[in-house]
Amino acid sequence: MYAPLPILTVGQLGQEVRRARRGLGLTQADLAEMAHVSRRWLGQLERGHLGAEAGKILRVVRALDLAVALQPAPPQAP
Repeated sequence: MYAPLPILTVGQLGQEVRRARRGLGLTQADLAEMAHVSRRWLGQLERGHLGAEAGKILRVVRALDLAVALQPAPPQAP
């Protein structure tokens, strides 16, 4: 089971995509094909590049059988 984690940066999102992909035993090429994105683009997402498009991100998330849920962010330290 996948425990929900707060994702507040593109870098954190990329790390979780990589963790989920590896957990399913998929290569970047496998996941890119499943999500209809390029392997290069997927690599950039996993490295936390800010140019990722929301629609493509959601296709990758769905290809991993995950969902995005919005919730209030945890309080920031002063």
